[in-house]
Amino acid sequence: MKIKKSLIILSIFMRCFLTAQEENLINTFTNNASIGINMSIISDMSNNTDKIAFFNFTKHINNVIALQLGGTFGSVTNSHFGDGLNGVAANGIINLSNLTYGKSSKSLLYLSSGAYLVDTKTEGKEAIANIGGGIKFNINDQYQRIDIDISTKLGINPFKYETSIYPICAVGISYRFNSLKESVEWNNPLHIIYKDLNDLKSKIDSSDEAKIKDNIAKIRSQDAKISSNSNNIKNVYSIAKNNISQIEQLNTEINKLKNKDDYREFISSVTINEITLGYHIISGSYASFENAKRKLKQVQRDGFASSNIQEGANGLFRVFLESYKNKDEALIKLNKLKASGKSVWLLE
Repeated sequence: MKIKKSLIILSIFMRCFLTAQEENLINTFTNNASIGINMSIISDMSNNTDKIAFFNFTKHINNVIALQLGGTFGSVTNSHFGDGLNGVAANGIINLSNLTYGKSSKSLLYLSSGAYLVDTKTEGKEAIANIGGGIKFNINDQYQRIDIDISTKLGINPFKYETSIYPICAVGISYRFNSLKESVEWNNPLHIIYKDLNDLKSKIDSSDEAKIKDNIAKIRSQDAKISSNSNNIKNVYSIAKNNISQIEQLNTEINKLKNKDDYREFISSVTINEITLGYHIISGSYASFENAKRKLKQVQRDGFASSNIQEGANGLFRVFLESYKNKDEALIKLNKLKASGKSVWLLE
């Protein structure tokens, strides 16, 4: 009666999943997943044996690892667990068949480990850790989504005053939401890699000798072009290196000229006629070039980057700020500078 009840619950569970399988949210749970029911025989090492109906939901994360959740309602016989047993379980599964390369098969081996949390009328609540393994078989080509599961585990309850050990054997049937070809559980990634390598080897072996020679000729032609380009690059590099050397030499000479202690690099010597051509704003006239040079640096710091020193016919060194061809423009600028506190005058 209790087995019948579990089967009815499992059928309702399957129907709900199949009805909503096209929904995106449900697809997240059903893709590479399966549901099933196991009939387990559990013993307490004292010749007390119970038969338990256990239903489960298994989700495969990848080709090797899966997570299984499930539960049980009621024991079939009345011995160690009395007349009632309810519980839930969680197990991790490692697919051993997908860890090694071998011939394609309709069976696979796996290891599992996890825990049961059960509540019985005689023993109360128990936490049972378990570890074990099993083998799965696909029934036939017509029913590619149906698998038979045979497993054995060893359960241990270390929390009781006396450690309890429970050998567990189970036989079950499960329904996969993916076909055999789509399921990651039944598809070894190593098979795909070796198949691709074999296909590539076959293509290479079947290649015509003339095509191979043609490919070799093309490779050699490309190699010759690469060598030619390499020589060109070396020549360009050599020319660039020489140009860089010449530029560095010119820079050295320019630096020497800049560092040369000659006041004439700051002076434009002109005649009286050249000086009086146009209208010039003068910041100061000095008999000493050093004083004129200090004044030049000061006005350049103030923003008159084009200012310079010119030596007049009278031997004075004038610091020119700006020059204009139009007198009105020169006077406007002169007045602005005076208004800002500058001591300047106009040379015509």
